[in-house]
Amino acid sequence: MPIRSPFACLVLATLLALPLAVLESVYRDEHFVHCQVLVEADTVFSLYTNSGIKTGTGYSENKVVRGALLASPLWQSIKFRLKDVLFKDLRLDFDTRSRVLSIRSCVLQDEYGLDAKQSRAMAIDPLHQVEFTAAESGTFTKIQAHGEDPQLRLSLNLLHLYAQNIQPGFFFTAILLWYPFSYLMLMGVARLTHLARLRRAAQPRGRKQASKLHGWLLAASALIWALAPLAYWAATARYKVLNTPECAAAVPVPTEFQGRELVLKRPDGLEIAGRLYQNEEQVPVRGNILLLHGNYPQGQMFPLYPLLAESLAERGFRVLSIDFAGFGRSADPFASEAFFRSDLDSETQQAITYLKSLAKEGAKLSIIGHSMGANPALRVGLDHPAVDALILIGPPRRVADRFHHRGDLAFFWNWALGIGKSQYGREQFPSWYTQEKWQAYFLEHDMVHLLPRLRAWGHKPLYLLDGGGEPAEDLAFLRGYAGQVSAPCTYLTLTGADHNVNVLAFQKTPIYDPPALEQALDVLETWCEKEEGPGDPAWSWAQNGLRMLFPFR
Repeated sequence: MPIRSPFACLVLATLLALPLAVLESVYRDEHFVHCQVLVEADTVFSLYTNSGIKTGTGYSENKVVRGALLASPLWQSIKFRLKDVLFKDLRLDFDTRSRVLSIRSCVLQDEYGLDAKQSRAMAIDPLHQVEFTAAESGTFTKIQAHGEDPQLRLSLNLLHLYAQNIQPGFFFTAILLWYPFSYLMLMGVARLTHLARLRRAAQPRGRKQASKLHGWLLAASALIWALAPLAYWAATARYKVLNTPECAAAVPVPTEFQGRELVLKRPDGLEIAGRLYQNEEQVPVRGNILLLHGNYPQGQMFPLYPLLAESLAERGFRVLSIDFAGFGRSADPFASEAFFRSDLDSETQQAITYLKSLAKEGAKLSIIGHSMGANPALRVGLDHPAVDALILIGPPRRVADRFHHRGDLAFFWNWALGIGKSQYGREQFPSWYTQEKWQAYFLEHDMVHLLPRLRAWGHKPLYLLDGGGEPAEDLAFLRGYAGQVSAPCTYLTLTGADHNVNVLAFQKTPIYDPPALEQALDVLETWCEKEEGPGDPAWSWAQNGLRMLFPFR
């Protein structure tokens, strides 16, 4: 075979591309082990690495991580970084007096908890006084431990871990990227070793076909090199930053708004308060918007929402805002021991049905969900056929971390109790609505559970809006979330805004920042009116194709 034949070049390019694909898979993710633990008494946990020397249990006494879990009816977290702890096997040792310890969802995940590896990359085996009561796809939904010294062994398969992160599309792309260089390298070898004379003398069969294949491969390589800058631009274009101008002086929030009050009913009969904002002179309306509020006692009357709703109505949109049950003027779902409950999804669906009944002209319907309201906006909006676009402003994030931290758990639980007291004079939840149920609801409705659907192609347009004043960890989380969502997806940060777009409402006279609000309104207006034209779906598919070929995120 000639040393410069296409097959020889492909072999060399493959050998050069393989380590590049492996290095990219190793570099791309930081992996953590994250276990949720339920303990009835104060518990100390320790992690020991396998020394490789079979002495006693086979584990060294080099204690890598040590921590304490305080007695609580709520799930708590054990989380550590693999880069800090290199191991093949690791022993998780609990010292507890409760004699009952439960573990669920012990998984490998990335830094933000977005990409759980529920696979053979990590195996969990009982060592001492432990039994599995349920198992599912490598993620043990419940592990029961008995006795004072239960132990688990975590076995990590690094080869499997990094192999499953290799992107096949990028591997084949890397082969084509290396192809012209492999040709040049082999040509140099041929010249240096005088094998070019041998190549000419060989005159192999099919030389014409080989030359044609070689030409096609070089053309494909040139195309890939040309697509690389486009792929990089497409990956960075989904992240946008706007610098909000400084506000000369905050302005008091108006005390009166023009929204028309109305009442909706859940399927179980619970009354939900709403307001409809519309400029009657705007016919037809530019679009329909459902605005969902965050975790504030006033619900839809937290100053940010009427400011947004009335301003969007003045720009020609029809806007419906509602109070979720337990907020604002809606009924209290916990008014008695009867089994009523918060049902944000059902209330969102009822609001969409009502808004759609008004939208007879067929204008676009978008959902804007802020903070807590972003979760039902995403869950319901993905499935509801009437919804055209999803807009999330400052959605809840890092729930798996926040809702396993004792300080955060206490703060949010007391906040929930405070809302009931301020709105309805209720001192406590009914006995059936325990803190465990409350915690489980938020864990089960975390937006990370919808990532598999958002990674798939063909979902509805998703727009993410954030304030630059959010904590750095939250900004990084949402950017990482957007990086895993397929197109169409846009993530925009307003650098001069906070979680509430600089609306300060926790004082006697609420005030707001006009430049920040105006900038947010300009963005929302564009997103709520934008129609998917003939070229947009094709561009989304092209973006997703480029994401398969190049690892830019």
